[in-house]
Amino acid sequence: VRRGSVTLPPMASETTDTTTARLFERWPTALGLVLAAGAVAVIAGLDVDEAASDFGPGVAAMMAIYLAAFAIGRPVSAWLAFAGVIAVSALLSVLGLEGAVGITVVLGLLWLLVLERGRAQDGHWFTVETLGLVFFGGLTIAAFVADARLAGVLAGVGWLTHGLWDAYHFAQDRVVSRTWSEMCAVVDIPVGAALIVVSITQ
Repeated sequence: VRRGSVTLPPMASETTDTTTARLFERWPTALGLVLAAGAVAVIAGLDVDEAASDFGPGVAAMMAIYLAAFAIGRPVSAWLAFAGVIAVSALLSVLGLEGAVGITVVLGLLWLLVLERGRAQDGHWFTVETLGLVFFGGLTIAAFVADARLAGVLAGVGWLTHGLWDAYHFAQDRVVSRTWSEMCAVVDIPVGAALIVVSITQ
């Protein structure tokens, strides 16, 4: 702080305000830690088969959020897509349909929406998101058809690699908002690790 010709250190209140502002900016990390802790606690109480069946579809669901945001063309829409994916997952459960298959079908439909909206013209990011569709959709189906232990490991790999996917999109600040990619990465990595540990040790 400059007072006349003398530079003074910042007042305590100014330092506190700056620290509070910086902490507030990290609310996606705080939210992610809470969600990750809850998910890991749930995983710890499941057997291998339950962990794979409950969390395997999440791999495709996370990719669906990215495809939806890419199709819409507004990064902040990832949060609305999150709510939409939860609603679709709930509907599949009510109808007694397999989540892994249903969400993977949704991935295909979202990719068609990407094409319909002309997003293929964004060559680089269209390629990136299409590769994500193939990779995460493929992992979801592979986990669905595999035996329980392998399915849990594949689901864990899917969550872990999606955490890296989030980090890449956060660094590039593209497709989804940084608040979403930050929160998602904080959730995905510990959940993926927990799934792998449970699948290997049980």
